[in-house]
Amino acid sequence: MMRHVLNVFLKESLDNLRDRRTVTSALIFGPLFGPALFAVMVTVMVEQTLGDADAPVAVEIMGAEHAPNLVEFLESRNFHVETVEDDLPGARAAVADGRLDFALRIPPEYPEQFADGLPARVQLVSDTSDTSSASGLTRL
Repeated sequence: MMRHVLNVFLKESLDNLRDRRTVTSALIFGPLFGPALFAVMVTVMVEQTLGDADAPVAVEIMGAEHAPNLVEFLESRNFHVETVEDDLPGARAAVADGRLDFALRIPPEYPEQFADGLPARVQLVSDTSDTSSASGLTRL
């Protein structure tokens, strides 16, 4: 049985070597098309990544009055800051519904912790399964 398979394989291989189109396709298009396709894919991915890096990102901040320097810093880094009332459950619902990409909450104790050199925690409300806002979330 194996001998028959080998005979058929050798016959088909010789037929393919006699056909100039097949040899040309195998030797020219294979080595050229693969790297060209790879280069196009990498170029498109780099352009998409760099295009999102400079785009302005909208962020809603609750408690912005507790950290004006932080808000100013974010605005200088191409963030469009919108201050809203401190409503953490409302922000969570808005992110879950897709009305917001993410929200930042600065608690009232932030200035004292920051001034004392302690870790000044902030809360970031986001939906990590939403890939469309991933670049802005990473920047924030």
